[in-house]
Amino acid sequence: MPVRQVIVRDGITAEARVYLGAPRSRAALRHDSKAIRAIVTDHNRCATFDGLVAELERTCRGTAGVRTRRDHPPPAFGSEAWYAEEILLVMAAVRHALVHNPPEVAAAEAVWVGVLATEAKAKFQWGDTLLQGARRRKNRDLSRRSADARRAITRDRDTALINARRDYRATHPTHSTRSMARALAGPLAMKVGTVRDRLRKLGLR
Repeated sequence: MPVRQVIVRDGITAEARVYLGAPRSRAALRHDSKAIRAIVTDHNRCATFDGLVAELERTCRGTAGVRTRRDHPPPAFGSEAWYAEEILLVMAAVRHALVHNPPEVAAAEAVWVGVLATEAKAKFQWGDTLLQGARRRKNRDLSRRSADARRAITRDRDTALINARRDYRATHPTHSTRSMARALAGPLAMKVGTVRDRLRKLGLR
C-alpha cells in the first residue's frame, strides 16, 4: 500500500492529496501504515484552530519588534510588528471565546485572524515566509519517507535474491557466480550486473 503525497497548486492556493496503492510487501505495508497514521494525525491537527494557526502564530511571535512586555513602546501602526501583535491578540480572543462563549462568537473572532493575516501577506509577503517554512518541513518529511521506502524495497529485494540464490545453489553448486547471476536476473526482474553487485555486497557466491 504505497503512500504518495502530492502538493497540488494553481499559483495561489495549494492542497495536499494522498494517493494509496497496492502493498508491495509486508515490510512496505508496515511502513505505509505508519505513514497513513502520520497523515491522519496531521489532518486531525489541522482540523483544530490551534493546528490551523500554528505556523502563523510562530511567524507572529518571531517578528522583529513584537513586544515581550506590555510596558514596552507599542510598534508603529501598520508595521509588521503591529500586525503580528494584532493577530496574536485576536488568536487569544478566539481561544477565550472557544472556552467561554458560543461557537459563533469564536468563529466571528477567527475571521479577523484571516483578515489581518491577508493584509499582512499582501503588505509584507508573509505568505512567502510561511510557504518556505512549510515547504522545507514537507520536503524533509517526504525525503525521510522516500528513504524509508527505498530501504524497505532493498530489504525485500535482497531477501528474494538470497532465497533464489539458495535454491539455485542447491541444484547447481559448482556453477560460477556469473552464470548464477544470468539465471537469476530474469525471474527477479533485475539486471545481471545488479544481481552480481548485490551478491558481492551480501558476501554470497
